[in-house]
Amino acid sequence: MTILRTGRGVGDVLLATGVLEALARTRREKFIVETRYPELFYHNPHVRAIWHVERRATLSKKLFDHPVVWRLGSAINTWFDRRIIKPAYPFPCRNKHLIDAMAESAGIQLLPHERRPFVYLTKEEIEAQSWAKGWIAVQSSSTTYWTPNKNWVPGRMQEVVNGLREEGYGIVHLGLKSNDALQRVKDLRGENNLRSTAAILAHAALFIELEGGLVHLARAVGTKALVIYTHYTLPEETGYADNINLRRTGEPCWSREVCGECEASASRISSADVLEGARCGLRLESTT
Repeated sequence: MTILRTGRGVGDVLLATGVLEALARTRREKFIVETRYPELFYHNPHVRAIWHVERRATLSKKLFDHPVVWRLGSAINTWFDRRIIKPAYPFPCRNKHLIDAMAESAGIQLLPHERRPFVYLTKEEIEAQSWAKGWIAVQSSSTTYWTPNKNWVPGRMQEVVNGLREEGYGIVHLGLKSNDALQRVKDLRGENNLRSTAAILAHAALFIELEGGLVHLARAVGTKALVIYTHYTLPEETGYADNINLRRTGEPCWSREVCGECEASASRISSADVLEGARCGLRLESTT
């Protein structure tokens, strides 16, 4: 029995699904997954069982919070720890993609088709969001709990939405309820779980996003994304070559503190730049 323990963020958990593909190929076994986002592993053929990350701690406290059996509880935790694989990357992770660093930490190498996230949606889940076929999905803000340095200039995503609406596209707004509000969109902020969000993205013609976890979710379902980068990281470290990655030149900072250069580089990406990139992405998708 082997346990795959994932990281904290949605992006890290999604990247771990690619590592899981390689582990299943090389070890020829199914895994117990310990994670904060169990829904990302539903219907995964390589998963034996899914544990929420708090499950073992809660059970240990409930069953072994007594001096007489404390030693037994400690021994069981040691037994578990010896069977855990925890894919991780160094911080900062320079000159290497996060998923490659995670695979190396697990002692494996990824095949080319494994260098991406995997989410296994059911036919019913995909059909339930078929209304989104041909729509453009957007996310207006990046979460700031880890770093404030991924956000774009306020108001520019609205300019992008306005331009796309004038060209006749339907726009669905995904993300957290706390993300900046947009007008002239189908507002689904905070209304979907990760699986229904993935199903919407699976139908979308394009996803316009700031660097963050949903970029990996879009890649998991094969949807092209236009990703707006600041100087925080490089697309070669956190993104995908199939996407349209907009970034101005400069070394990545990987800073968790407010970075003036990240703000400056974000300001150098105009709404016109994003609209031009979106049109290019839509043309590419229409020919595939």
